[in-house]
Amino acid sequence: MGKKERLVAEESGLSLHHELFIENDASEIKEEPKMETNKEWSRQLTIFIISVTVGYLGFDRFYRGQVGLGILKMITMGAGGVWYLVDAAIAAYRLGKIS
Repeated sequence: MGKKERLVAEESGLSLHHELFIENDASEIKEEPKMETNKEWSRQLTIFIISVTVGYLGFDRFYRGQVGLGILKMITMGAGGVWYLVDAAIAAYRLGKIS
């Protein structure tokens, strides 16, 4: 908060708590850059496609960098399909959350 805003706040009788509140409101207005959102969306789309097509072999876990879980998922064939369905549902949820 600048000197000018602090002076106005002191003159109007606002407490320090109100100054912090005003400062927090200003920081919440900032929007996330579109480039990061598009990059994250395309990454989640890739994970979703991998999860649906070859997720039962653990490739989605390999793509995320979770090699140990990928090997375990591959050995168990997606834990009989349950782990495969859960990961596909999570990937779909994350993709929809970003959109």
